Amino acid sequence: MSEVFGGHMAFPLHNTGHGQPFDEGMSLRDYIAIHAMHAILSKGDSPNSYAVARYAFNIADVMMEHRDSGE
Repeated sequence: MSEVFGGHMAFPLHNTGHGQPFDEGMSLRDYIAIHAMHAILSKGDSPNSYAVARYAFNIADVMMEHRDSGE
C-alpha cells in the first residue's frame, strides 16, 4: 500500500543503524480513514458497515489528493 499517494506512511519505525524503514507502519490513507469512520460511527446510527468503509476511504482519498496538490 505504500505506493498509494506517494508512499505516505503513518508511524513508520526507523532502523537506527541505516535509516531505512524497519516497519512501514500503516498507510496515511488508512489512518485518515480510521478517523473518518470513527466520526461517522460516533453519530450513534447503525449504518451498513461496507457503506461506511467506502465513504471513509473516499474521505481519505480526497484529503490525500488535496494534501498532495500543494493547495
